[in-house]
Amino acid sequence: MTETQTSPTQTDFPITIAGVPYLLAFPMAAYWAYNDATGIDLLAADPRVLKPGLTNEGLAAIVEEMQAEYLKKPFRQRQKDSCDLLWAGLQLHHPDLTREAVEKLVSHLSAHEYRLVEMAALQAHRASLEGPKPAGHKEGAEPDGPLAEAPSAPN
Repeated sequence: MTETQTSPTQTDFPITIAGVPYLLAFPMAAYWAYNDATGIDLLAADPRVLKPGLTNEGLAAIVEEMQAEYLKKPFRQRQKDSCDLLWAGLQLHHPDLTREAVEKLVSHLSAHEYRLVEMAALQAHRASLEGPKPAGHKEGAEPDGPLAEAPSAPN
């Protein structure tokens, strides 16, 4: 049996919210926290993700479909869901942040800044589900898109 290794370079995702740097991570404890707080099991939200032999490419396609469905939700529901996901992803490195504090933090962002944070949380969650990067991936490479620094917001 092959041992699976975890690595902070594959599971920790830096993000800046309102000018403050944070580190998102989605180990199992984050999924448990999300489940305890919301009653939603992210890992069983689509039974296809539990299928034996599922490849990373197959998982990526399923996660992409799930994210497309998520984006069809009403804005306020998406905001609550993404704040819960963001809070769960911050618990490993920032356990002092409450769900309420995370919601308050993002409530001061502009719509554009909020969208960057929302996409960063989804992208980090997706990356944690997909596992190790393929051969040829450059460790330490700057992230594309929403994991780049979000603009600062007033306090």
